[in-house]
Amino acid sequence: MTLLRLEEARERMLTGVEPLGVERVALAEGLGRVLAEPVLALVTLPPWDNSAMDGFAVRAEDVVGASNEAPVRLRVVGEVAAGHVPTTTVEPGTAVRILTGGMLPPGADAVVPVEDTDASPGIAERPAGVRICRPAEAGAHIRRAGSDLRMGDRLLEPGAALRPASLAVAAAAGHGDVSVHRLPRVAILGTGDELVPAGEPIGPAQIHDSNSVGLAAQATDAGAEAVSLGIAADRLDEVAARLRVGIAEAEIVIASGGVSVGAHDFVKDAFEQ
Repeated sequence: MTLLRLEEARERMLTGVEPLGVERVALAEGLGRVLAEPVLALVTLPPWDNSAMDGFAVRAEDVVGASNEAPVRLRVVGEVAAGHVPTTTVEPGTAVRILTGGMLPPGADAVVPVEDTDASPGIAERPAGVRICRPAEAGAHIRRAGSDLRMGDRLLEPGAALRPASLAVAAAAGHGDVSVHRLPRVAILGTGDELVPAGEPIGPAQIHDSNSVGLAAQATDAGAEAVSLGIAADRLDEVAARLRVGIAEAEIVIASGGVSVGAHDFVKDAFEQ
């Protein structure tokens, strides 16, 4: 028998390996799965200009030169919170109270944080007027439409393993499910007259089958579906029969034990069959 270097053995094992079939899974079931198709943005995000701060939507030209010593007083004519459409236009000399994520109302081109005003932060009644104590340039504290992503953007590539962040990106881009490759099935066979399934009583000359448990856990951890072929007794016909089942049901078959040169080591002969 010729021994191979690890790299040579891996290359031989991977020769001819092709991706498995494709299926669609919900994002909640996608962790660790491998993308089969690119993920494109179905929406633009943010879909509209919105406020990055709690404060007041204003016209930048109205607050030029504002300071603590010389605040600019504006009449508050409305309010807009996240999830609501503005019903008021910001006219000269006016402001609209706006909360983080709120859609920028027509007429406004800047947001002044509440900390830069005399308004009460947190839960408070909308004031009739507000003193602005710091100027704001046009565009200040505004998240522009499409600044995160735009419809049609290519976000995730085939072959990528889905991690928590990539699942969140897919959700933000409008997807509820994704196309992934089917999980590979790994069939695991324990061999040996001495083996007893984990947790069952053992008799004289017997031990528990720990290898199959560890191998199944490793396969699952690597992103596969583990299939148990049970424990084969040290008989050629039984080992071969269980291997045939594994080859029919799985892409990968792992046999533990029975591969040395002993009189009861039948795994190699069974594979040759």
